[in-house]
Amino acid sequence: QAYRLFLPRFARAHRVLGAMYLALLLFGFADLHSNILPRFIFDVLLGVTGIFLTLSAAWGFPHHRRVTNEASGTLNEDATVTYDEMIEHSFYQGLNLAQIIYIHLVPEVIQNCVSTMSPSISGKAARISIALLVTLPWLVRSYFPVNRFSDNYAKLSAKKPSNAAAGALDWIIPHLYRLKKYQYIFYKHFLLHGLNVSIALKDWIVGERSLATQEYFKWYWLGLNTAYVMEFFLQTLVKRKRLSQTHMLGMQQLLMIVCTMAALPVLSNVRIPLALLSLVLNFVQRGHEMRNIC
Repeated sequence: QAYRLFLPRFARAHRVLGAMYLALLLFGFADLHSNILPRFIFDVLLGVTGIFLTLSAAWGFPHHRRVTNEASGTLNEDATVTYDEMIEHSFYQGLNLAQIIYIHLVPEVIQNCVSTMSPSISGKAARISIALLVTLPWLVRSYFPVNRFSDNYAKLSAKKPSNAAAGALDWIIPHLYRLKKYQYIFYKHFLLHGLNVSIALKDWIVGERSLATQEYFKWYWLGLNTAYVMEFFLQTLVKRKRLSQTHMLGMQQLLMIVCTMAALPVLSNVRIPLALLSLVLNFVQRGHEMRNIC
């Protein structure tokens, strides 16, 4: 079964990278306490592999350029991941990599700047600079495809079910997409922008360890990266008749719940008023991430 899934010649690079990524995730969970591999190296390796995994899907399945679905997303049994979704996903994998490097390095950077320059000047300059630096990837967001969550629950809600069983799924799926949108909004403004700015503004004590080394953050980060790929992997299993649609949706709901619970302890590091301000600015100045951070 594993051979048929991961080693056929067609799109082999993507299959091998997929197996590597899943192995890295399993290693990450197993290494939570052992620290066999330095966490910075592991997180960078996971981020780089994630980027190449999504790009290899786009390169390995070029015919997906011609795929059209009623809406984006992978919860529908008859949906196929499009080329645009693969490319868009690579942007968010890049965001993950940028953020985790930032979280690992920011305490040392701020401490070094404050210790070698005038604290009144260097502290503010360093904090502003690094917060803007980690936001730079948003400047190229317009060059990547955009797939809106609202298309999923708006179009799919209007679809008429063919039978009672299909009707139950057709009711659940749009609601799951709506919840995923709320999760994304929460992630973007509290766990991305809100967390990044809060870390930059924190008064780091000399020798204080990075947030990325804390066990509760490791759980959150592994959950986030698992969620990023499992939606696509589970759909592949459904397509290959290795998993039923009902079980896939159940696993998706479980994953959403677990990842949300893992994210809650991280909020202790977020300045909630700043996160709420980011949320408000998102509606007032949509698409202007750099300006909003400033």
